[in-house]
Amino acid sequence: MKIEFEKITTPYSFPISAADVKEIVSQCVPPEILPRVRTLHFGCNQQTTQEARIAGRDSSFEIRINFCLKEGKTKLLSEKREWCDLVELCGGKIDKQCRTVAWKPETARIYTGFLIAHEVAHVAYAERNGQSGFSGKSSASEEAWCESFAKDVVRRLITST
Repeated sequence: MKIEFEKITTPYSFPISAADVKEIVSQCVPPEILPRVRTLHFGCNQQTTQEARIAGRDSSFEIRINFCLKEGKTKLLSEKREWCDLVELCGGKIDKQCRTVAWKPETARIYTGFLIAHEVAHVAYAERNGQSGFSGKSSASEEAWCESFAKDVVRRLITST
């Protein structure tokens, strides 16, 4: 699997290193689907609210993570309870008034692990259900399964720190 980081400049930073990515991948990617995940790409686009997505490339997949910090913070993307609960589970500190989330280095690493695991879960879900690719829109049951899968990874990351 190829791991790519876009070039970014201060005050932006990625909360995770290639070594961290490899460790997280070893914990969350089932060995049978590892060959199908071709690339993990990290970017820093502040104009979108989409933090992660997966794209099919022939019989393999590319996972794109768009999560970088600006001076230890990110934008508050949603006030929906389920998203806020997830951020808080990972250790992010929400400031609704400033519309930001403050992250310590380890908590941002854990949240990045959630994003990776959630996208990996889409591949595992497709494998489990005999799908060769994605239609582009996930069902509610697929999203719930992926969320549960990724939260299990987060719990393992939290206990291993």
